[in-house]
Amino acid sequence: MTAAILILSAVLTMLCSQAVPALAAQAASGQLPVFSSVTVKPYDPKGNPPRIMIHDLSDGFSASGVTLRMLLQRAYGVEDNQIVGGPAWLGSAQFEVDAKIDDATAQAIGGMTPQQAGEARQHMMQTMLAGQFHLTVHHEKRDLPVYALVIAEGGSKLHEATPGDTYPKGIHGPGGSSGAGMISMAVGELTCQAVPIENLTRILTDQVGQHVIDKTGLAGRYDFTLRWLPGAVASASNGALPPPESTLPALQTALQQQLGLKLESATGPVEVLVVDQAEMPIGK
Repeated sequence: MTAAILILSAVLTMLCSQAVPALAAQAASGQLPVFSSVTVKPYDPKGNPPRIMIHDLSDGFSASGVTLRMLLQRAYGVEDNQIVGGPAWLGSAQFEVDAKIDDATAQAIGGMTPQQAGEARQHMMQTMLAGQFHLTVHHEKRDLPVYALVIAEGGSKLHEATPGDTYPKGIHGPGGSSGAGMISMAVGELTCQAVPIENLTRILTDQVGQHVIDKTGLAGRYDFTLRWLPGAVASASNGALPPPESTLPALQTALQQQLGLKLESATGPVEVLVVDQAEMPIGK
């Protein structure tokens, strides 16, 4: 599979809920962008197998087969296990969403940095959900089961990045650029150039489906490649999904063998999104 090139300073930061200064200034002036029109209706697969599709478009946002829980993850940059409360249908009722932005807003977002554009789109999603679902939420810190990322016996095997390295033979984006703060992800493979451990914990959180907190004490930026047997393949017992390389280890084993790190079960404070109220869209 062709690796998807992600620029950490843009894409991964969009997963956070901290507003950038430019966005904060817009909020103070009441000029944050919103969708100009929104349609939400029940999802009808029309006799076909259910299919989930989500698209950020230049002129808006489109989704089908999505639940409100999925939309919350996108709007607030949280994982599934960070969403608590809400009605019984939060993760079961499926919807089609068609949201448009006007030309002026599209032009404004087009002139933003990727980080600013991501934050703007999150705000637009939050406003849309509040209007369509009468959604109200708040944030809390709760002690939840987590994984702690720690240094394994024998020490870290991570290679600290060289300041100023331009990575001429490293990851290159679509425009041919390369440098620090970039990653390449494919199924069962992760390559990073000059990234902090906090970005690795975010990726691991997505891979293991449980919040991962950094307990390594490693404060630098690191170059590394991690290869593992994807979980869906590793768990197949009928031979229907043969692994591309049978020698690849499971993720947790790969972490220890290749990076000198390991995941330990723990309990820790996790910021959660509490759904105080959510209603079916009017007329649905």
